[in-house]
Amino acid sequence: MSSVLPPYYLVTPEPIEKHSFLASLTRVLASGGIRLVQFRATQLSIADYADLASEVLRCCRAVEAMCVLNTDPALALRLGSDGVHLNSHRLQAQAQPLMGFRWVSASCHGLADLQQATRIKADFVLLSPVLATASHPDSVPLGWAQFNALVQRATCPVYALGGLQKADLTVAQQAGAVGIAAIRGLWLG
Repeated sequence: MSSVLPPYYLVTPEPIEKHSFLASLTRVLASGGIRLVQFRATQLSIADYADLASEVLRCCRAVEAMCVLNTDPALALRLGSDGVHLNSHRLQAQAQPLMGFRWVSASCHGLADLQQATRIKADFVLLSPVLATASHPDSVPLGWAQFNALVQRATCPVYALGGLQKADLTVAQQAGAVGIAAIRGLWLG
Protein backbone atom coordinates (compact mmCIF):
# COMPACT_ATOMS: atom_id res chain seq x y z
CA MET A 1 0.00 0.00 0.00
CA SER A 2 2.90 2.39 0.54
CA SER A 3 3.09 3.10 -3.19
CA VAL A 4 -0.19 5.05 -2.92
CA LEU A 5 0.72 6.94 0.22
CA PRO A 6 1.94 10.48 -0.49
CA PRO A 7 5.29 11.68 0.91
CA TYR A 8 3.76 14.43 3.08
CA TYR A 9 1.17 13.84 5.79
CA LEU A 10 -0.25 17.01 7.35
CA VAL A 11 -1.43 16.77 10.95
CA THR A 12 -3.57 19.83 11.59
CA PRO A 13 -2.83 22.12 14.50
CA GLU A 14 -5.51 22.71 17.12
CA PRO A 15 -8.19 24.92 15.58
CA ILE A 16 -8.59 28.22 17.41
CA GLU A 17 -11.28 29.81 15.27
CA LYS A 18 -13.26 27.85 12.69
CA HIS A 19 -13.19 30.26 9.74
CA SER A 20 -9.50 31.13 9.96
CA PHE A 21 -8.65 27.45 10.45
CA LEU A 22 -10.58 26.46 7.31
CA ALA A 23 -9.04 29.35 5.35
CA SER A 24 -5.56 28.20 6.38
CA LEU A 25 -6.34 24.59 5.50
CA THR A 26 -7.64 25.66 2.08
CA ARG A 27 -4.46 27.69 1.50
CA VAL A 28 -2.19 24.78 2.50
CA LEU A 29 -4.06 22.35 0.28
CA ALA A 30 -4.07 24.78 -2.66
CA SER A 31 -0.31 25.26 -2.43
CA GLY A 32 0.12 21.65 -3.60
CA GLY A 33 2.03 18.71 -2.26
CA ILE A 34 -0.33 17.84 0.60
CA ARG A 35 -2.64 14.96 -0.31
CA LEU A 36 -3.03 13.30 3.10
CA VAL A 37 -4.44 15.15 6.11
CA GLN A 38 -5.13 14.09 9.68
CA PHE A 39 -7.72 16.30 11.34
CA ARG A 40 -6.68 16.52 14.99
CA ALA A 41 -8.62 18.71 17.42
CA THR A 42 -8.34 17.41 20.97
CA GLN A 43 -9.84 20.51 22.61
CA LEU A 44 -13.22 20.45 20.84
CA SER A 45 -16.40 18.86 22.13
CA ILE A 46 -17.61 15.84 20.16
CA ALA A 47 -20.34 17.94 18.50
CA ASP A 48 -17.93 20.73 17.55
CA TYR A 49 -15.38 18.18 16.32
CA ALA A 50 -18.01 16.51 14.12
CA ASP A 51 -19.14 19.87 12.71
CA LEU A 52 -15.62 21.03 11.85
CA ALA A 53 -14.57 17.56 10.63
CA SER A 54 -17.37 17.68 8.04
CA GLU A 55 -15.95 20.98 6.75
CA VAL A 56 -12.39 19.60 6.74
CA LEU A 57 -13.54 16.57 4.76
CA ARG A 58 -15.18 18.88 2.19
CA CYS A 59 -11.97 20.94 1.86
CA CYS A 60 -9.89 17.81 1.35
CA ARG A 61 -12.29 16.27 -1.16
CA ALA A 62 -12.32 19.51 -3.19
CA VAL A 63 -8.63 18.93 -4.01
CA GLU A 64 -8.76 15.11 -3.96
CA ALA A 65 -6.76 14.87 -0.74
CA MET A 66 -7.38 11.98 1.64
CA CYS A 67 -8.46 12.81 5.18
CA VAL A 68 -8.26 10.65 8.28
CA LEU A 69 -9.95 11.74 11.47
CA ASN A 70 -8.20 11.56 14.83
CA THR A 71 -11.30 10.65 16.81
CA ASP A 72 -13.38 7.73 17.97
CA PRO A 73 -13.60 5.21 15.10
CA ALA A 74 -17.42 5.14 15.25
CA LEU A 75 -17.58 8.91 14.69
CA ALA A 76 -15.02 8.77 11.87
CA LEU A 77 -17.07 6.04 10.19
CA ARG A 78 -20.31 7.98 10.64
CA LEU A 79 -18.75 11.10 9.08
CA GLY A 80 -17.55 9.12 6.06
CA SER A 81 -13.86 9.87 6.40
CA ASP A 82 -11.18 8.14 4.34
CA GLY A 83 -9.81 6.71 7.54
CA VAL A 84 -9.24 6.95 11.24
CA HIS A 85 -6.12 7.77 13.20
CA LEU A 86 -5.63 6.05 16.54
CA ASN A 87 -3.74 8.04 19.13
CA SER A 88 -1.60 6.06 21.58
CA HIS A 89 -4.50 5.41 23.96
CA ARG A 90 -6.91 4.27 21.24
CA LEU A 91 -4.18 2.11 19.67
CA GLN A 92 -3.53 0.27 22.92
CA ALA A 93 -7.27 -0.13 23.63
CA GLN A 94 -8.04 -1.50 20.16
CA ALA A 95 -8.44 -5.28 20.37
CA GLN A 96 -9.03 -6.14 16.72
CA PRO A 97 -8.71 -4.71 13.21
CA LEU A 98 -11.07 -1.87 12.32
CA MET A 99 -13.37 -2.40 9.36
CA GLY A 100 -15.02 0.07 7.02
CA PHE A 101 -12.05 2.40 6.50
CA ARG A 102 -9.72 2.81 3.56
CA TRP A 103 -6.95 3.75 6.01
CA VAL A 104 -6.22 3.06 9.66
CA SER A 105 -3.20 4.88 11.00
CA ALA A 106 -1.73 4.93 14.48
CA SER A 107 0.65 6.93 16.66
CA CYS A 108 3.67 4.88 17.71
CA HIS A 109 6.49 5.80 20.06
CA GLY A 110 8.36 2.52 20.34
CA LEU A 111 8.43 -1.19 19.59
CA ALA A 112 5.41 -2.08 21.74
CA ASP A 113 3.25 0.39 19.80
CA LEU A 114 4.51 -0.96 16.47
CA GLN A 115 3.67 -4.50 17.58
CA GLN A 116 0.15 -3.42 18.59
CA ALA A 117 -0.27 -1.67 15.21
CA THR A 118 0.66 -4.98 13.58
CA ARG A 119 -1.90 -6.89 15.71
CA ILE A 120 -4.73 -4.60 14.63
CA LYS A 121 -3.49 -4.49 11.01
CA ALA A 122 -2.93 -0.72 10.81
CA ASP A 123 -2.29 0.45 7.25
CA PHE A 124 0.45 2.89 8.27
CA VAL A 125 1.88 4.48 11.40
CA LEU A 126 3.48 7.69 12.57
CA LEU A 127 6.66 7.06 14.57
CA SER A 128 7.73 9.90 16.83
CA PRO A 129 9.35 12.01 17.96
CA VAL A 130 12.27 11.74 15.56
CA LEU A 131 13.67 15.18 16.44
CA ALA A 132 12.94 17.64 19.25
CA THR A 133 9.54 19.23 18.81
CA ALA A 134 7.81 22.28 20.24
CA SER A 135 4.53 20.41 20.71
CA HIS A 136 6.12 17.79 23.00
CA PRO A 137 9.17 19.51 24.55
CA ASP A 138 9.61 16.89 27.30
CA SER A 139 9.75 13.92 24.90
CA VAL A 140 13.17 12.40 24.22
CA PRO A 141 13.75 12.31 20.44
CA LEU A 142 14.47 8.94 18.81
CA GLY A 143 17.04 10.31 16.38
CA TRP A 144 17.45 8.87 12.89
CA ALA A 145 19.44 5.75 13.89
CA GLN A 146 16.84 4.55 16.41
CA PHE A 147 14.04 5.55 14.04
CA ASN A 148 15.61 3.37 11.32
CA ALA A 149 16.04 0.44 13.73
CA LEU A 150 12.34 0.62 14.64
CA VAL A 151 11.24 0.99 11.01
CA GLN A 152 13.06 -2.28 10.28
CA ARG A 153 10.71 -3.96 12.78
CA ALA A 154 7.53 -2.40 11.38
CA THR A 155 5.18 -4.41 9.17
CA CYS A 156 3.51 -1.43 7.51
CA PRO A 157 4.63 1.91 6.06
CA VAL A 158 5.98 4.42 8.58
CA TYR A 159 5.86 8.21 8.53
CA ALA A 160 8.53 10.09 10.47
CA LEU A 161 7.04 12.68 12.85
CA GLY A 162 8.50 15.18 15.25
CA GLY A 163 10.33 18.41 14.48
CA LEU A 164 10.40 17.82 10.72
CA GLN A 165 10.16 20.13 7.72
CA LYS A 166 9.57 19.39 4.02
CA ALA A 167 13.35 19.52 3.53
CA ASP A 168 13.71 16.45 5.80
CA LEU A 169 11.93 14.16 3.33
CA THR A 170 15.09 12.70 1.77
CA VAL A 171 16.77 11.87 5.07
CA ALA A 172 13.49 10.38 6.36
CA GLN A 173 13.17 8.17 3.30
CA GLN A 174 16.82 7.12 3.64
CA ALA A 175 15.95 6.06 7.20
CA GLY A 176 13.12 3.88 5.87
CA ALA A 177 10.13 6.22 6.12
CA VAL A 178 7.48 6.41 3.42
CA GLY A 179 7.42 10.16 4.11
CA ILE A 180 7.19 12.81 6.79
CA ALA A 181 4.28 13.90 8.91
CA ALA A 182 4.25 17.30 10.53
CA ILE A 183 2.08 19.94 12.08
CA ARG A 184 4.02 23.23 11.93
CA GLY A 185 6.46 22.06 9.25
CA LEU A 186 3.65 21.49 6.74
CA TRP A 187 1.01 23.96 8.01
CA LEU A 188 3.33 26.95 8.00
CA GLY A 189 5.96 25.89 5.47
